Amino acid sequence: MKIDIYGNGAEIVIGKLSEIQTQKIFPLLAKKDDGIDESEFETIMEKPWNEIDNIFHWSGAFGGNYGFYITNEKEEEIKPEGILNFNFDDDDCFANNSKDGVDNYHVGINKFNPYIDKMFLSGRSKDVTEEMKKFAENSGVIFMCVSQEKGHWGSFELEDNFDVKKLVPKIACPDVGLYHECLYGFLYDGKEVEVEFTGDTIGKTRTFYLIEPTLADDGQITYDIADEWYM
Repeated sequence: MKIDIYGNGAEIVIGKLSEIQTQKIFPLLAKKDDGIDESEFETIMEKPWNEIDNIFHWSGAFGGNYGFYITNEKEEEIKPEGILNFNFDDDDCFANNSKDGVDNYHVGINKFNPYIDKMFLSGRSKDVTEEMKKFAENSGVIFMCVSQEKGHWGSFELEDNFDVKKLVPKIACPDVGLYHECLYGFLYDGKEVEVEFTGDTIGKTRTFYLIEPTLADDGQITYDIADEWYM
């Protein structure tokens, strides 16, 4: 049976700005009440927005009620019941704490690679890297763009009489002061489902953020939005 993935999602990039980029963009934004356009931004950054991604780059449907939904070949909506959570204390963990037949997986970062450092997922001081500590102490600035889209994100195949209790969305939630549930795919009966991601979508709002990380006394990183604008 073919299963289609629809809904709201985005292309999200997160990256560290250089000192020169930071020194250029804040004065220009101060002069522009309604932000800057894409050509001005690329001139300052010397690259397009979607290449400022040395922390994170993802494209797909959002998790949660606002995000994705899936349908079968009869265009009937299907609601997966399985759950996946990270175990940040065991990077190699892959355990199913099933209850009443509903799969409930606890996985380590090595078993589900969300392509972002664990510190941006766990929020724990013990996971903050030395590089990030220095970046925050040196008044570094993080750039983030959320380019929202909606439509058809892809499809996958399951057996005709599959069990929704064994269908588990794989969702990771990077946090740099802004929190998004990012769908990466699905597990079925504990195995990775091969999803054909198509991205047949229509663009909506594109929002840009400048974020200032601060290293707290307890070793945690907090994030403040210094500026935001739309294109």
